[in-house]
Amino acid sequence: MLHDRGITMIYVKGSMEAILKRYDHRTNAQGELEPLERPQIERKAEAVAKQGLRILAFAKKIVPVDQQSLDHSDLDRGLVLLGLQGMIDPPRSSVIPAIRACQTAGIQVKMITGDQPLMASAIAEYGVAASFVMP
Repeated sequence: MLHDRGITMIYVKGSMEAILKRYDHRTNAQGELEPLERPQIERKAEAVAKQGLRILAFAKKIVPVDQQSLDHSDLDRGLVLLGLQGMIDPPRSSVIPAIRACQTAGIQVKMITGDQPLMASAIAEYGVAASFVMP
């Protein structure tokens, strides 16, 4: 929580999928609130994920000035989307040779991840055949 000029604000970041359902509005280029257009946001995020970037969402919510603590219910709804960020998060340099060694030894390599399927596919192309990626 941030207390500034008589306003108490919560700032949140996390995966787009996990917290998009909690957003009601977004800020436009002028900083004004407008209704959240989920399909538009999801299309933009999909384009970023296809590039192999991890997507983070940023949001804020004004809470009562006298509120001293937070719980999960404070984040259930009413968040205002500030923006999305695509972040490069490549596999460690040791991963690709390890995958190649397993494949050479006849071991079938599987990738298990909580990332978006599009991002997982892009990452898999570094060393695991994309056909092994399951949504």
